[in-house]
Amino acid sequence: MTAAETIRKLKSVGASDELAGGIVEVMEEREENRLVTREFLRAELAMTREALRTEVQGLRAEFHESMVTQTRWIVGSAAALLAAFAGLILGGVYFLLAHYRP
Repeated sequence: MTAAETIRKLKSVGASDELAGGIVEVMEEREENRLVTREFLRAELAMTREALRTEVQGLRAEFHESMVTQTRWIVGSAAALLAAFAGLILGGVYFLLAHYRP
Protein backbone atom coordinates (compact mmCIF):
# COMPACT_ATOMS: atom_id res chain seq x y z
CA MET A 1 0.00 0.00 0.00
CA THR A 2 1.39 3.39 -0.97
CA ALA A 3 1.60 6.42 1.28
CA ALA A 4 -1.16 8.17 -0.66
CA GLU A 5 -3.50 5.18 -0.28
CA THR A 6 -2.77 5.01 3.43
CA ILE A 7 -3.47 8.72 3.87
CA ARG A 8 -6.70 8.39 1.89
CA LYS A 9 -7.85 5.46 4.09
CA LEU A 10 -6.97 7.30 7.29
CA LYS A 11 -8.91 10.36 6.12
CA SER A 12 -11.89 8.18 5.24
CA VAL A 13 -12.13 7.04 8.85
CA GLY A 14 -11.93 10.59 10.18
CA ALA A 15 -8.23 11.34 10.61
CA SER A 16 -7.09 14.88 9.86
CA ASP A 17 -4.57 15.60 7.10
CA GLU A 18 -1.91 16.33 9.72
CA LEU A 19 -2.59 13.13 11.69
CA ALA A 20 -2.70 10.95 8.57
CA GLY A 21 0.56 12.45 7.31
CA GLY A 22 2.21 11.93 10.69
CA ILE A 23 1.10 8.29 10.86
CA VAL A 24 2.39 7.61 7.35
CA GLU A 25 5.69 9.30 8.15
CA VAL A 26 6.17 7.19 11.27
CA MET A 27 5.27 4.04 9.36
CA GLU A 28 7.78 4.87 6.60
CA GLU A 29 10.52 5.52 9.16
CA ARG A 30 9.83 2.17 10.80
CA GLU A 31 9.94 0.44 7.41
CA GLU A 32 13.27 2.11 6.60
CA ASN A 33 14.67 0.80 9.87
CA ARG A 34 13.57 -2.71 8.91
CA LEU A 35 15.24 -2.68 5.50
CA VAL A 36 18.42 -4.68 5.30
CA THR A 37 21.26 -3.89 2.96
CA ARG A 38 23.28 -6.47 1.11
CA GLU A 39 26.39 -5.40 2.99
CA PHE A 40 24.64 -6.01 6.30
CA LEU A 41 23.48 -9.45 5.15
CA ARG A 42 26.96 -10.33 3.95
CA ALA A 43 28.45 -9.29 7.28
CA GLU A 44 25.84 -11.29 9.22
CA LEU A 45 26.40 -14.34 7.02
CA ALA A 46 30.17 -14.05 7.45
CA MET A 47 29.77 -13.95 11.24
CA THR A 48 27.37 -16.89 11.14
CA ARG A 49 29.73 -18.89 8.93
CA GLU A 50 32.64 -18.20 11.27
CA ALA A 51 30.62 -19.21 14.32
CA LEU A 52 29.50 -22.37 12.55
CA ARG A 53 33.06 -23.14 11.43
CA THR A 54 34.30 -22.75 15.02
CA GLU A 55 31.52 -25.00 16.32
CA VAL A 56 32.23 -27.69 13.70
CA GLN A 57 35.95 -27.61 14.52
CA GLY A 58 35.13 -28.09 18.19
CA LEU A 59 32.84 -31.01 17.37
CA ARG A 60 35.52 -32.59 15.18
CA ALA A 61 38.06 -32.36 17.99
CA GLU A 62 35.56 -33.83 20.46
CA PHE A 63 34.66 -36.63 18.04
CA HIS A 64 38.35 -37.42 17.45
CA GLU A 65 39.00 -37.55 21.19
CA SER A 66 36.01 -39.87 21.68
CA MET A 67 37.21 -42.15 18.88
CA VAL A 68 40.71 -42.35 20.39
CA THR A 69 39.26 -43.22 23.79
CA GLN A 70 36.96 -45.84 22.28
CA THR A 71 39.83 -47.39 20.31
CA ARG A 72 41.95 -47.59 23.46
CA TRP A 73 39.11 -49.34 25.28
CA ILE A 74 38.61 -51.83 22.45
CA VAL A 75 42.32 -52.63 22.15
CA GLY A 76 42.68 -52.92 25.92
CA SER A 77 39.63 -55.17 26.17
CA ALA A 78 40.87 -57.37 23.32
CA ALA A 79 44.30 -57.67 24.96
CA ALA A 80 42.73 -58.58 28.31
CA LEU A 81 40.48 -61.17 26.64
CA LEU A 82 43.43 -62.62 24.77
CA ALA A 83 45.43 -62.83 28.00
CA ALA A 84 42.51 -64.53 29.75
CA PHE A 85 42.15 -67.13 26.98
CA ALA A 86 45.90 -67.69 26.91
CA GLY A 87 45.83 -68.22 30.67
CA LEU A 88 42.98 -70.70 30.37
CA ILE A 89 44.71 -72.62 27.61
CA LEU A 90 48.07 -72.68 29.37
CA GLY A 91 46.38 -73.62 32.62
CA GLY A 92 44.56 -76.45 30.87
CA VAL A 93 47.77 -77.68 29.25
CA TYR A 94 49.62 -77.53 32.56
CA PHE A 95 46.79 -79.40 34.28
CA LEU A 96 46.78 -82.10 31.61
CA LEU A 97 50.57 -82.48 31.70
CA ALA A 98 50.63 -82.55 35.50
CA HIS A 99 47.91 -85.17 35.76
CA TYR A 100 48.68 -87.24 32.69
CA ARG A 101 49.96 -90.69 33.58
CA PRO A 102 50.57 -93.07 30.78
